[in-house]
Amino acid sequence: MTIRAPREPDLTAKHQDFPYQAQALAATKDLPYAAIFHEQGLGKTKIGIDLALYWISTGVIDSVLIVTKRGLIQNWTEELRSHIHVEPRVISQDRRANFLAFNSPARIYLAHYEVMKSEQARLDLFLKTRKVAIVLDEAHKIKNPESTIAQALFKLSLGFTRRVIMTGTPVANRPYDLWAQIFFLDQGAALGTDFDEFRNTLDLTNDMYDDSVKHFPSLWTRSRPSRRTLGANAPTSTCFARSKDRRTGASALLASRSGSFASIHKSRRHSLALPESGRTA
Repeated sequence: MTIRAPREPDLTAKHQDFPYQAQALAATKDLPYAAIFHEQGLGKTKIGIDLALYWISTGVIDSVLIVTKRGLIQNWTEELRSHIHVEPRVISQDRRANFLAFNSPARIYLAHYEVMKSEQARLDLFLKTRKVAIVLDEAHKIKNPESTIAQALFKLSLGFTRRVIMTGTPVANRPYDLWAQIFFLDQGAALGTDFDEFRNTLDLTNDMYDDSVKHFPSLWTRSRPSRRTLGANAPTSTCFARSKDRRTGASALLASRSGSFASIHKSRRHSLALPESGRTA
């Protein structure tokens, strides 16, 4: 009897990326974790797909799990079919189908956020059997660190060989919206492990709002210089990425049109180290 091993999938991309997408890929592909905060409409999906292809083709990981909002599963399925030759395996609320998916040789998995909670136990076991990378699309979904989905992802986080978050709105309402997203990546190395402390440091409560404050922008506005201030050459996207070398203190890479992430935390004990060599245009 002849046993045939499954043929390796074609891991080439069907479409060429734009220069800024290639730059984001180059900046993040070899890092253990990263955040891509490109504005909406700049093609973060393509960057996420190219990262998956790079990781799989180089043997860094065995499979990639892409997590998005429930309503975007079909869109991601179509995007994957449009950009690559690998068929994604969808993990849903169907536990029987998920059992077959987890035991398949699939290279790319697609799931919505609610599955991270309902399948947390099996995902934990899955991460112990193979090297898996995770890409969180619309990562602001976990901005509330007390939500059950965020808590499940926090517990699973270190089991992933590579971790990437992507969103065009990392800060939807308040500066502290960012905390849970970054905590998922680094377990508190950059912004600390105490969310309440982080929030209290940045929050402007109502009792601070008086006539004198009305004449000033909010804390978040003041910490985000305008494009007019920075000049016409200011970058149009933000990319935060953890360095591989923790000993040197070169712990992050930040390219931001506003520099807000650095300026808003520069006085904190868990401040972000931003060596000049780590800045990108």
